[in-house]
Amino acid sequence: MRAQDRWFWSVLVGVILILIGVGVWMALRASSSPSKYLTYLPDESRPEVVVHNAYVAARRGDVDRFLSYFLPSVWPERERIQTVVVQVDNEGELTIGPAKIEGDRAEVLVEFVRAKSWGVFGVDFWIARETVVLRRQDGRWYITTTLPFVSIMFQPIREVPVPGN
Repeated sequence: MRAQDRWFWSVLVGVILILIGVGVWMALRASSSPSKYLTYLPDESRPEVVVHNAYVAARRGDVDRFLSYFLPSVWPERERIQTVVVQVDNEGELTIGPAKIEGDRAEVLVEFVRAKSWGVFGVDFWIARETVVLRRQDGRWYITTTLPFVSIMFQPIREVPVPGN
């Protein structure tokens, strides 16, 4: 066997091993990440736990518990909210950072990192960061902004007939 042939086969085997390693790493990462967002955390005296639990309620579709984490002024038409949906997929990871607390106000950074493999065509990598603002009221933290990466579905408004028209 010539030296040129040995070099070719060595490079080919190396590339195949790297591709197999990347595939195994992505499969393990994708299968382990979503489950940690389905468990409520008990200590709601911390703002980041309130944000985490709001995401858990949204993922579970528990509208009442989801709304309990917000000040009433955020969702004035609460009775019309029908469904809550988290808009992140299983090809990414949602990370809730530590809270920055100043008095009765807190900010929590929420980050969604998405990495999707397109095989030999490369990797699609995307990061989105949003800040969730909370306020302490009556000894409890409440979210004062909408929650990033969550969609709210409302019941349609019914038209009321106007007499004389």
